[in-house]
Amino acid sequence: MDTVIAEAITQATAAGASGKDNTPFILAKISELTSGKSLLANRSLIASNVLKGALVAKELVALEREFKEEGRVNGGYGGVLQR
Repeated sequence: MDTVIAEAITQATAAGASGKDNTPFILAKISELTSGKSLLANRSLIASNVLKGALVAKELVALEREFKEEGRVNGGYGGVLQR
C-alpha cells in the first residue's frame, strides 16, 4: 500500500493537484491503482470504527449510570460524560 500511496502522490504532484483538489485526486488514484480494493477496505474500516465507537459509548453510559447510583461525583473518571 505504501507503494500505491507514493505513486498516487507522485501523480498528484505531476498533475499539479494541490489545495482542496489534492486529497480527492490522491484518493481517486489510490482507488484506480488498487482496482477499487482500497475503497472496499476503507468502507470496512469505517464500519469497524463505528461499531467500536458504539461499544465504547455503551460502556461509558453504563459506567455513568453505575456512578450516579453510587452517588459518586464525576464517577471517578474525570467527568468524561458530564454535560
